[in-house]
Amino acid sequence: MSWYVAAMLGAIVLAWLVIEVGLIRRIAVLTRRAAAVSYNVQMDASGDARIGQLDVSDLRGRDELGILAGGLADLLQRVKSDVQREQLRAQRERNMLQAVGHEILSPLQSLMVLHPDADDPAHRYVQRMQQAVRVLYGQASPGEALAAAQLELAPLDLDAFLREVAANAQFAGIGDVRYEGQARPVMVRADAFSLEDVVTHILRNAQRHRTPGTPIVLTLDVRERQAVVGIHNQGPAIPEALLERIFDYGVSDAAAAEPSGRRGQGLFVARTYMAKMGGTVRALNSGDGVRFELGFPLEG
Repeated sequence: MSWYVAAMLGAIVLAWLVIEVGLIRRIAVLTRRAAAVSYNVQMDASGDARIGQLDVSDLRGRDELGILAGGLADLLQRVKSDVQREQLRAQRERNMLQAVGHEILSPLQSLMVLHPDADDPAHRYVQRMQQAVRVLYGQASPGEALAAAQLELAPLDLDAFLREVAANAQFAGIGDVRYEGQARPVMVRADAFSLEDVVTHILRNAQRHRTPGTPIVLTLDVRERQAVVGIHNQGPAIPEALLERIFDYGVSDAAAAEPSGRRGQGLFVARTYMAKMGGTVRALNSGDGVRFELGFPLEG
């Protein structure tokens, strides 16, 4: 009887050791490493080194647990490869933007010296170019740079601002821009240079799509403590599915093979800057064309 009991106990202990070492320990190790993968994948660049140290390939096997470990190892390898490619892409874009900014800033300084008069239209456009370069300089990508841009808001008379924009649009290559305004001050809080970028991007979009020989009309209305700037052009309507998407980065109507240089960035800049100024922007199809509306809370 003693030998029989001892044999049973030995068998139980052996079975427990087989289950513990061959299954439970591997499950525990795989669970800990899977949790580490989940944590480190969500980290920023500071966690990238830890991602490279994770490895579950030693848990591969023919059973279900080994197959699961193999799948996780393959997934982890793909994550590592994707992280490395993203870092290389971000570094290439950063280097490109730094090089462009470095080469442009110096000539802009010289242009500013050649056009020192604040009343000179060229002076204002040089200031806008300098601001654009400073926003993009040294950032990882244009989208991230624009999202991180800091605007200096100050009281601004929209009526006087829009009159000046309409008068100077010809210097930006946009002809026949007309302003139908309030003939009285309409005060809002905005960054003048950023707002001019917003209006200019929309004007360029309107110029590409307007019917030849028709004007682009700027309007200014006051509705329930809100100033609304309208930019209207006659031409084809925007497809309903694109009325919101046209403000996303990279969305452009340019054909893939067309050497236009357009990157679907202008309307993205408009929406980003309007949001930073506490305003809104939307596109509407009117009876004979398209109307963009910029909304601002009134100052005071």
